[in-house]
Amino acid sequence: MAILGMIKAAGIIPVFGSTSAAPEIFLNWVDNSPLFKVSTWNAYSNATISFNPIFVPHKVSFNVPAILVSVPGSTARTFSISLGLYSLTGSTLSLANSASQTITITSGISWVSFVTSATQAISTGQWYIGLGIRSAGTSNLSIAGFSSVGIGNNPTDVLLNARMTASSTAMPGSINTTALDLSGTDANRQPYVIISA
Repeated sequence: MAILGMIKAAGIIPVFGSTSAAPEIFLNWVDNSPLFKVSTWNAYSNATISFNPIFVPHKVSFNVPAILVSVPGSTARTFSISLGLYSLTGSTLSLANSASQTITITSGISWVSFVTSATQAISTGQWYIGLGIRSAGTSNLSIAGFSSVGIGNNPTDVLLNARMTASSTAMPGSINTTALDLSGTDANRQPYVIISA
């Protein structure tokens, strides 16, 4: 106490800890698998857009998202793949950023990377990935991901996985969750997605 009194008398204000904000943490990449384990290949319907959650623990640049795809057989196939980043406010999913890629694959497994039109710093929190695949014929494109848990639907007031009930050729700017299919195996499939700077 005597020492503290001397400090005060001298007009010195002691600082016992920093009051400045901690530096922001930016990640190099983030994915939607807490166990980093892909468990299955999911076949996706042609011209159907699915929506799946991804939690971002720290800021990351939405610059080069990627998925892992597989095509059976030996015939070359061309696919147009669209990917969107969505935020959820109330019951409305709103498009924050998007990217698309046209690929031709003969067979086997391949990474597909997308370059966004504008790099965006994603803040910490819950986001959703919209994914749509289009081809001239039957899709025949499978995406690495996680098995449907077979629960039949989403929990009350929580959006986990969903898909659009209508065919679409472009990512919607916004969509209400009431317009989505929340039940069944197709709606509950979840692709493995990596987002990197």
